[in-house]
Amino acid sequence: MSSQKFCARMALALSLAAVTNQAFAAPAPAVPGETAQYRALLEEAVSEYDARRYEEARALFRRAHDISPNARTLRGIGMASFELREYVEALRSLEGALVDKRRPLTATQRQQVEALLERTRAFVGRFFVKLTPKETVLRIDGAPGMLENDGSLFLSFGRHSLVADAPGYASENREINVIGGERQELAFQLHALAISAPVKSGSGSPDTGVASGPGAGADTGSSGAGWWYAGAGAGAALAVAGLIVWNIQKNEITACGKRSDCDNQDKLNTRRRIALGTAIGAGSAAVIAAIIGTVVLVRNSKSESGTAIACGPAPGAVNCELKISF
Repeated sequence: MSSQKFCARMALALSLAAVTNQAFAAPAPAVPGETAQYRALLEEAVSEYDARRYEEARALFRRAHDISPNARTLRGIGMASFELREYVEALRSLEGALVDKRRPLTATQRQQVEALLERTRAFVGRFFVKLTPKETVLRIDGAPGMLENDGSLFLSFGRHSLVADAPGYASENREINVIGGERQELAFQLHALAISAPVKSGSGSPDTGVASGPGAGADTGSSGAGWWYAGAGAGAALAVAGLIVWNIQKNEITACGKRSDCDNQDKLNTRRRIALGTAIGAGSAAVIAAIIGTVVLVRNSKSESGTAIACGPAPGAVNCELKISF
């Protein structure tokens, strides 16, 4: 490390220590939430920062911030995160320190934070995310992605794996390499899973049923059953996908409940219900299609007499009727 960089880092540490210790040096007007425990945590955090034990310093600054959230604790969290090379958290904390009105920064502190923030932005890419459909869930390196209030996504420099998922849609995987400092749009447009089972009726036109009879069995017997089995397989696949998404949402809800900054639990619950409904509906449709296919196959293999299975949509289900003519 060059002497210039070393001096700059020492200046940051000494500045933080000097300002914080000054706050404890003389009695100050009572501030709501500023207890003896808060002051002790702050003194210990500064001591750890001066000793370059940045993990410990950040943990103590966070505990102090939980007791009395303010601009100066955010400043300490941001400075420790920068030293730990966790630039996204450093960026959020330093930006928060500049706008927080609780125990606002002094002019000297503000100048120092602005300079450190400028350095931090050089190591972070900002991506403006567009997700289609709206219920798409974005995971970054296996963890739920955290979007900012304006819908943007901060990523530290280096390679990242992104996965976009939505119930009833094909997932999209993408690898990106962040060089730092970029501002780009990042769009995901998922494609719906296609589930269709067109079946030819005796007249040769598309129909919702499967028919067989004298003169028509050779064309529609086994092939008609095949269409229903194909539909059953597609329904089963969609049901499995729905259960996988439901389980992912369950894990994300559990993880969200453990974080104090979680603000999207209602959205996660909604997505979980959608995934469960998709799994149940697709599974039911798969069972019905498999039963119909089996009936069609058995009837056409055992008898030359005419058979017909007519199916039509009904609210929340598929109604089918088997007719046999001799």
